[in-house]
Amino acid sequence: MLMHEEVGMFRIDQVKVMGKILQVLETGVVFVAAVGGLIVASIGVETRAMWYSNDAYLGETWMFVAPEFRKSRHFLKLIRMVRAYREKAGVPFVLGVFSPDGIDRKTAFFRRLFPRMVGAVYVEGL
Repeated sequence: MLMHEEVGMFRIDQVKVMGKILQVLETGVVFVAAVGGLIVASIGVETRAMWYSNDAYLGETWMFVAPEFRKSRHFLKLIRMVRAYREKAGVPFVLGVFSPDGIDRKTAFFRRLFPRMVGAVYVEGL
């Protein structure tokens, strides 16, 4: 799995991954960009609530763009689809950047797309 090779912080459990993908396909929404019948980008989202609230939000479970398509506009099209879905649902959209590399570049990219950054994640012992 290329996505895990790039951003995975823990060992992958492929059975767990497939279970989560199936869950998102059944209870959430997956937005896909394809070129020539091949998926080149996707975002999987689910309706969730924070542990302290019942207020719903749309949470990103995964987002990935194949390396050779990262300079394309496919991901921006997917974000537009997510935004339209979020607006129709009437809930906020929350996504996170979990990656051991390229944090500054990735967060700068998302700051241009989303007006508000909330929080940060720190890790010790990896």
